[in-house]
Amino acid sequence: MILGVVILFAIVVAAVVVLRRRTPERPLPATQRSGAPPQQRTTDIPQYLEALLTRWGSAGLMSAEQAESIRSYERSAIEAEPVRVEGSRVHTIAEAIGYIGGMLGLGGIISLLAEFWSDFDDAARLGIPLTAAVVFCVAGSVVPEHRNSAMVRLKTFVWLLGTAASAVTAWVFTDIILEAEELRQHWLGVGIVTAIVSGVLWAGRNRPVQQFTALAGVTVALGTGVGEFASVGMSGLAIWVGAVGLLAFSLRRTKTHDDVFVLAGSIAAVVGAYLTTATWMGPGLIFVIVTGMVMTSPAVVTRLQVPSPHPLIMGVAGVLALAQATPASLAHFANRAGVVTGLVVWISGILISGLVGLGILRLGLVLRIVSGALMIGGPAVTTAQSVGFGVVFGLVTAVALIVIGSRPGSAWMSAFGLVGLLVFIPWTIGHYFPGQGRAPVLIIVSGLVLVAVAVGLMRISGRLRGELTSTTEHGPATSGS
Repeated sequence: MILGVVILFAIVVAAVVVLRRRTPERPLPATQRSGAPPQQRTTDIPQYLEALLTRWGSAGLMSAEQAESIRSYERSAIEAEPVRVEGSRVHTIAEAIGYIGGMLGLGGIISLLAEFWSDFDDAARLGIPLTAAVVFCVAGSVVPEHRNSAMVRLKTFVWLLGTAASAVTAWVFTDIILEAEELRQHWLGVGIVTAIVSGVLWAGRNRPVQQFTALAGVTVALGTGVGEFASVGMSGLAIWVGAVGLLAFSLRRTKTHDDVFVLAGSIAAVVGAYLTTATWMGPGLIFVIVTGMVMTSPAVVTRLQVPSPHPLIMGVAGVLALAQATPASLAHFANRAGVVTGLVVWISGILISGLVGLGILRLGLVLRIVSGALMIGGPAVTTAQSVGFGVVFGLVTAVALIVIGSRPGSAWMSAFGLVGLLVFIPWTIGHYFPGQGRAPVLIIVSGLVLVAVAVGLMRISGRLRGELTSTTEHGPATSGS
């Protein structure tokens, strides 16, 4: 229990520090701060500037009048800076303690209600979360957000609690009043109420948390609403279409936080694509992979000019989608068509390598590692259907990579080719020379291969280091450069 509180405290402190750094203060003039002590400030120009003016005047580069004009200008600029009164910011630790106290108190109330929930009648079950929702929403409305960023965060936090209480009210309402029998009907009510409450609190203003919860509510309501009349896969498609609309709208650079639209759209696109796998497993997995590739394209395609930070947000969501869907897709399709699946993986590695070499894709170092892994992993996938074909295919690919890697700018291919030899030579011997006597042969061959790989890596280490440095500093180098 104590360790959990300590961890919670550390997390909240870190979150408050990050928010305080990202959210600028809004200081009021000193005369408008009640009880603010007189602030003593200096109007002296920096010492380094005074030294430069003195040296330039001694060298005859400027007159005394010019030097004095510069001093006057700098003093006026210093005087125009806003006065910051010490203590106008809520201390980070105190603010974090306040949030932790609120969360612990709220958790205690929830635990107490859960223990005696069965003893309440329907009116009390509906009235308790409804009262909490009204209290939190009204309390957040009276917080003066124009004072400083701490008040903005407090308003956001209180309204978030009000939104959560509203969602609980919607769940209880659909259960008691509407007598909903299926889980998605409860979530439909939660999505609708969350979207309405958060939309009213957001109202198109600079309130990213309320904006995000409003968009999340719309997404949940859209998916569960379609699920009332269609399959889960169709619900996923509906969510995906809505996510595409959010992403397209964000490119218009609205007055509100368009990066929130991108965040909500990216999450919804990945979730919607995944839901299609519940109805159509094979096509759904391909759909998730295609969605992930499209999401990462703004971050890796050089000719796509997307405003920052959209590429980063979309790229993270796309990478997560690819990381989850790719292993599942390989396991799903390799059992049915291992050779075809492996060839698709192998060709994908070749295409990525070619696009990086042509300068069409950014992140050359990362994508070359990905392409090398795909070219070596493709033959390994084919062994799910034909081990004999897969190991020979892997050996041929490894040798080809070593040969192609001898060209300038392609040492990374030789490195993956050596790794391929280390994998496929013992595998080939184990497949084509079965029996008890193969163990010594495998040991001898594996030792020789390890020595050969070590020597090969030592020979190309200088070239490989230079190419990696060139790729990191100047982008992908074309073959033959």
